[in-house]
Amino acid sequence: MALKTGITTHELSYVLNTGLSKNFYQFINELRIQEAKALLLSDDLKHIDLLGMGLKAGFNSKTTFYTTFKKATHLTPKQYIKTHTQTT
Repeated sequence: MALKTGITTHELSYVLNTGLSKNFYQFINELRIQEAKALLLSDDLKHIDLLGMGLKAGFNSKTTFYTTFKKATHLTPKQYIKTHTQTT
C-alpha cells in the first residue's frame, strides 16, 4: 500500500494512526468487511458458502472472518444475509 501511494511504511502508519485513528490491520479488516458484505448479498455468488465468501474477501480463516465480521456489524454473516434480504 505504501508503494502504491509513494510513501514509506512509516508515513503510511502515521497517516492511518493519526488521520483515521486506526492501525493498518484495522484499516485492512474494514475494507475486507465491506467486500464481504457485498459478496454476501451478491446474487452471482449464492453458490459459494460463507467460508468461501470470507476467503474471497481476504480473510485467512473462518474464525477470523466470523469474529471480525461480528465485531464490525454486530451480526454473524448468516444473520447479515437474512437481515438484508428479507422481503417486506
